[in-house]
Amino acid sequence: MFDDDRIRVAEDYNRWGQLAPILTAGVAIGFYALPAAALGPSLCKVQGVVAQASTDFTMSALVPTTTLMPLTAGILASLLASRCEDMGVRRLALLACTAYPAGVFVIPGIAAHYNSFPVFAASYVALGGFGFFCAYPQQAPHALRWFPDRKGLAVSLFNVSFGFGLLMGVPIVQKLVGYFKRAPTRLGSFDEVEMVSSGANGARMALVDGSAQEVVLATQRDLDLSGFAQLSEGVFLLDGSNGAAETLVCVGALGSVILQFAAMTYRLPAKGFVPGPAEEAAAAKAATGPSVGTAAATATGADAPNAAAVEMSKGGMALEQAMRTPHLYLLALSTMGISMTGLPFLMNGKFMINDIFGGSLGASAAAASAAAFPALLSAANTSGRLAWGPVSDRIGSARTLAIFGVSVPSILMCPAAASLSAADPATAHMLFHAGAAATLVVFAGGPVMIAPAAAEVFGRDLAALVYRRLWVMVPLSNVVGTTLMSITRDMSYKSHCVRLADLCDDQAFTAAFGSGKADVASLVEAKAVTIPLLLKLLPADTPDPSPLLYNDVFYVLAGCSGAALAANLLLFRLPLKVPLAR
Repeated sequence: MFDDDRIRVAEDYNRWGQLAPILTAGVAIGFYALPAAALGPSLCKVQGVVAQASTDFTMSALVPTTTLMPLTAGILASLLASRCEDMGVRRLALLACTAYPAGVFVIPGIAAHYNSFPVFAASYVALGGFGFFCAYPQQAPHALRWFPDRKGLAVSLFNVSFGFGLLMGVPIVQKLVGYFKRAPTRLGSFDEVEMVSSGANGARMALVDGSAQEVVLATQRDLDLSGFAQLSEGVFLLDGSNGAAETLVCVGALGSVILQFAAMTYRLPAKGFVPGPAEEAAAAKAATGPSVGTAAATATGADAPNAAAVEMSKGGMALEQAMRTPHLYLLALSTMGISMTGLPFLMNGKFMINDIFGGSLGASAAAASAAAFPALLSAANTSGRLAWGPVSDRIGSARTLAIFGVSVPSILMCPAAASLSAADPATAHMLFHAGAAATLVVFAGGPVMIAPAAAEVFGRDLAALVYRRLWVMVPLSNVVGTTLMSITRDMSYKSHCVRLADLCDDQAFTAAFGSGKADVASLVEAKAVTIPLLLKLLPADTPDPSPLLYNDVFYVLAGCSGAALAANLLLFRLPLKVPLAR
């Protein structure tokens, strides 16, 4: 029942019908970014709802964890690159229907509800990573089986559907969150509620009917950013819901249904399948070399070395030999540098908008902008995935990858916007959005260009194997980029809180937080001290340091994009030689 021979079709099968399972699977797989990109701030407030409770997930733990899942998939794809064909398309697809939705959405949603980050992380990284391996890295090779003559177009279409998953998922998540969320109980204003000493882990405690219960202190800015703008600032019990956990479970169910449709409609071409017009098919079947095709016939101009590369693949270059060439590592460096630039925006985008523009635009406007930001980035991501494949088919991979250097100035627009946010928030807001969108358009080309570039450099026969080995660089770079951003942001946040605390009156600080300034670092870690709460104790003209939390990371990302450009320029200029046998 699960054997691939059962889904092999006759030679007259219309190959365009295989776009249906490829594209629908891409949409479901593209949901993977929703936990961090669309629900990140909410998953960090599942317990506190309107503000972070002491036991809530932290951004520096949540975001890197969500990027470890694709890394697990990438490692599995790299280790099992030569075994995927033996596993079979249908078996892998059916495994993905269960493991991916359960590991990424259903079990993490339950874990978030019960406040168990170890279960959340284990399910997301291990089970979700295995399910992602069964789904994502199999799509491009499957598309190349059917469209070896239009490899750029086929891979680009899949990547468009993958990017569209986030674009479609954001409004679904917003509607589900609105359906499930419930406001917590407000005990009163900051002055009206009698606070007692902090509990374990720095939890804020208040007397409620004679007993101490954990509470959170939420400013109006906190309420606006949390989606409860109708409430007034004050002290709140931990008895509401922001809908994040329930939404994860529902998204998992939807993703499972979509993947099941894809799994049941995959088909494999007849043995000896050759695409194209009849005369081309006859000529290709008569050719003795297994990799004669469009790539060798059309390599001209700047891509002239590619023709020689494809001819070398005819000479029998194996994967082990390809892995000893500098070209593979230049392509890996290029992929990593490009992929470093975009995912931090996707995963941390809502956090960035809240931090950079929450004070200058106003909390309500910033909350609305943060809600729309993932959709903007997803649209830019989807546009890039749609464009770069056909562009590379037209002008070649060398020129396409050279164009990716424009992400250097686009990234540098972001720290410029952050520095301008206090003086001219409207212009800064527009500049930041333009820089982030342009970066995402280029970032989208990273995974799209692996297979076409590998086919041009190493030949069509090795393209699928090289792709599966190199794809691990995409999730690896995502982990490095998002971890760097999250940790740097947390360190910067703590240092700014310490600086603001030094400006506060000692008695006012102790009265507000139940402890002295010497404990400010531990109070920040316990989420008891925040920048909005500190600013309430200071004069109104005190500068808000939140917009500057990400500047250093933006400069690092621009440097990574520059390194990728250098690797791309070398990749197609070095002659490819078959390494000598060891």
